[in-house]
Amino acid sequence: MPNQPCEISIVISCFNMRREMPRTLQTLARSYQREVGDLDYEIIIADNGSAEPLPAEMWAGLGCPVRYMRFPAGDHSPVKAINAAMRQANGRLLALMIDGARMLSPGVLKYSRLAAKAYPRPVVCTHGFHLGPDVQSRSMAAGYNQQREDALLEGIDWRTDGYRLFDISVFGGSSFRGWFISPTESNCLVMPRELWQKLDFLDERFITPGGGLVNLDIFKRACETPGTQLVTLLGEGSFHQFHGGAATGKSATAAAPAQNPNEAFDREYAQIRGEIYRIPTYAGAFLGELHPRAVKHVQISAQTLSALSSNQAR
Repeated sequence: MPNQPCEISIVISCFNMRREMPRTLQTLARSYQREVGDLDYEIIIADNGSAEPLPAEMWAGLGCPVRYMRFPAGDHSPVKAINAAMRQANGRLLALMIDGARMLSPGVLKYSRLAAKAYPRPVVCTHGFHLGPDVQSRSMAAGYNQQREDALLEGIDWRTDGYRLFDISVFGGSSFRGWFISPTESNCLVMPRELWQKLDFLDERFITPGGGLVNLDIFKRACETPGTQLVTLLGEGSFHQFHGGAATGKSATAAAPAQNPNEAFDREYAQIRGEIYRIPTYAGAFLGELHPRAVKHVQISAQTLSALSSNQAR
């Protein structure tokens, strides 16, 4: 298998996600993703020390090869596990889903492929959404939990029409500025293998739980690399299932210590990069189509862009 090239390799990092991973994987099934009948793709699951292994039945019937790589417990950061999986991937394009609790909309693979045909060095990103009535750090305080989320998901026919996920979601913390302004990270980041290699994959100095700000770091480094083209997929997204991670709205996938994890993440980033992390804005291209289910998110995005433009004009 390692010597059989394919078009796209999707690497998914997970930690104790037996509830969330079946739905995440279902949104990558050939029967769910649209217009991918001839797309040659694979999925690699990088399990970073889960208490129990995931059963193979979980990915049976997806219509593509799946490799399950289980790494020993003990490393709170998934970065080394992800890099090991990325280096074994067969794809000419490599997609990283650093949080295995993320479900995708049905056009992500189709438009990622088109972006790679349109640009020699694309940085393809999806915006992030949180399932539920609000950003999950706030909705949790109001009583939102896994049981309520399960009921929400069972109340829509997302398996038949994944765009219905927009009906029960809001923009996440990394995408709070809406579709028309670049996010701070992407939980489905797709780039050519050559670009991942040039960046030397994820920086393994990010050792805090969940990898800290490593996902924001790789997105920033990719967008700032000369010759790259940021491509934002309009009308598509990744949808975060509630699982009590280290920093909902950042990029965590493992349990966090008792102190505020964001402070530890910020300190680690400053130590590695020699400066504090600042929210960037990148100019880029847009690709996709705005599904009617996403109209409310389009309206929010337009209002945010209008307000930002007004402030800049003052």
